[in-house]
Amino acid sequence: MCHHRSIVLIRVLGSSAGGGFPQWNCGCPNCRGVREGTISAAPRTQESVAISADGDDWFLLNASPDVHRQIEAFPRLHPRGPRHSPIRGILLSNGDLDHCLGLLLLREFHPLVVYATDQVRRGFTEGNVLYRTLERFPEQAINFTLADFSFWRIAARDARFVAGFGRIYNLSAADLSAAAKT
Repeated sequence: MCHHRSIVLIRVLGSSAGGGFPQWNCGCPNCRGVREGTISAAPRTQESVAISADGDDWFLLNASPDVHRQIEAFPRLHPRGPRHSPIRGILLSNGDLDHCLGLLLLREFHPLVVYATDQVRRGFTEGNVLYRTLERFPEQAINFTLADFSFWRIAARDARFVAGFGRIYNLSAADLSAAAKT
């Protein structure tokens, strides 16, 4: 029997809700505290994740409006030559603005493959004045490729979870399994 070990590299690029943290229009104690440096918290960019099977070719799960800062903060996503990107595709989980506005920032003469459901693709391309920005030149084309990801199964053996305000938890496979059942 052959045992094959698959490793998937996952990098959380941003973990904040839409608007980031602190949110631009929020004066709650947490947002004020991070701005003033009076609480132990760090600013966070909007939700996005990078995934790779080999460390060279990467896929983004969503393209937040903070995607430029997120790419710059993670050297594995930096170009390795003129007009190069290790980002091979973007998987859009839905059509929320905080998940797809980053596509407009990634338009600079580099073709992108975007994986999305037909409903998300139509919502982004049909009647969307912003989408025309991506159609100015054929070299900027975004190629929407539809795929059914229901066959994917991720089974984590253990995880390290960093919660709000820097608390770190190590979770075993049993902990993860129990959490999935709740």
